[in-house]
Amino acid sequence: MAAPTADGLYARFNSSEGTFYAQLHFDKVPMTVANFVGLAEGSQAWVNFNTGAVETTPFYDGLRIPRAEPGFVIQMGSPSNTLSGDPGYKISDEFHPDLFHDAAGVLSMANSGGDTNGSQFFITLGAAPFLDRKHSVFGRVVEGMAVVEAIGALPGGTVQMHSVEILRIG
Repeated sequence: MAAPTADGLYARFNSSEGTFYAQLHFDKVPMTVANFVGLAEGSQAWVNFNTGAVETTPFYDGLRIPRAEPGFVIQMGSPSNTLSGDPGYKISDEFHPDLFHDAAGVLSMANSGGDTNGSQFFITLGAAPFLDRKHSVFGRVVEGMAVVEAIGALPGGTVQMHSVEILRIG
């Protein structure tokens, strides 16, 4: 699988099922992307769910993908690996008029209501327009959608995210 070569900001997801890439919409939802990038790289401080200590290490590395619903979403970023928990803070919703849950491969923040975004996010496995303006879209899978679909076909909690790397091209 080839890494993206077009100018932009990307995330490389290295999972136990394979690698996939997503382009991040930093130009349209900068706050949401900055939060995701900061957690992925360890430049954004977060509170360790198990110890209560403040950390600045890559947040997503080693977590499991606890939710996999074929035809709907895979969800990750839960520090407890059970769909509960957050990085110790919340960020506001950020919507852009060009970004929708219009196809498979859309990255969007998971939340428990308005302005409760943190570390959890999902990737759609099909169009989900009922999520528009309820969940902040911040990226789209551009390579490796077959890996995402394979993860979606497995039971939740069985796939590990080895690492999330940020790529800056151009």
